[in-house]
Amino acid sequence: DRMLDHIEIGDAPWWEGEVVLPPGAHQITIRSDAPIYVRSLRVDLADRRLATSYDALDPNQASSEFAIRVDNSGQSGLYARIQAWLHDSPSIEEIPARYRLEVQAVDDALGKLMEELDRRGLYDDSLIVLTSDHGEALGERGVVGHDRHLFDELLHVPLVVKLPREHPKARALATTRDELVRHIDLVPTLVDLLDLPTFRGAMGVSLFESAERILYAETAPQSGKRKLVAWRDDHYKMILDLAS
Repeated sequence: DRMLDHIEIGDAPWWEGEVVLPPGAHQITIRSDAPIYVRSLRVDLADRRLATSYDALDPNQASSEFAIRVDNSGQSGLYARIQAWLHDSPSIEEIPARYRLEVQAVDDALGKLMEELDRRGLYDDSLIVLTSDHGEALGERGVVGHDRHLFDELLHVPLVVKLPREHPKARALATTRDELVRHIDLVPTLVDLLDLPTFRGAMGVSLFESAERILYAETAPQSGKRKLVAWRDDHYKMILDLAS
């Protein structure tokens, strides 16, 4: 029966608080003026996590109120730490602008890194690779996120490879055809560039080698609601729903 804290979602998406739970049943309620997401919530003791139960706590569903029940079955108060990951629910029109700001923040950070390498005299002789693990749906097909389908907005990611100055393969890399590249090709390519021994069991092929490349992708089983797999070559792409 007391207020634990007041959280500004934009400033504190990850919140931690401490409380002493007297013996008996307790309810922790999160209320918001507008719908929010509760991505995770846990109550930890010094040596273990306390069992909790929830009323309608769906990490993929926004709501204005969430209730969490916690029971202290002991005879004395328990010192507990509450941790919650919260964020607001922007409109589908706001999401691309927010994502653009994230990209800008990454771009600014990379710019500072490159400037520092240059200041230290390391940039020209550095091998730098910039890529991404996945793309992001920003409202295309009515979807936001990266775990619900395997269309190109999720699979087509940046790849920038900057070779050391006067590397003998610089010209070959600069004139590489516009062709399919897979993440599993990156390590063999770096091994090739650095004249290192080939990895045993490597599935990828250096981008300097001519080879048929079949891209394979799947939705993450931890978060994807559907089990989807995709295969793609330079001409065709197939997406298979294994649940259908």
